[in-house]
Amino acid sequence: MTAPRIQTVNAVTMEHAETLIDVINERLIDTGTFTEGFSEAKIMAWPDDAGESPTETEAQKHYNALADEIRDRLFADTRTFIAESFVRIANAVIEGERTRVTR
Repeated sequence: MTAPRIQTVNAVTMEHAETLIDVINERLIDTGTFTEGFSEAKIMAWPDDAGESPTETEAQKHYNALADEIRDRLFADTRTFIAESFVRIANAVIEGERTRVTR
């Protein structure tokens, strides 16, 4: 069984890429995924202050600030490269979908 053709734009643009990058960045901020990745990758250790109150400690605030700065600078430095790569790759994939033989 052949998958149905997916409706796509005629061409993916830099505007599409910029929107996607902004959405991904916001989701990373909202979910804390990027910050959690620092612990998972063993780049920085989350400051566990077991005896502290349930509010964020100064050490945890500092950890988050460092992670946020790295994330923001990474997105700023790579934004154009990522957008250009996304446009090129997405257009190639979509062209493949457009020319795919369906039965």
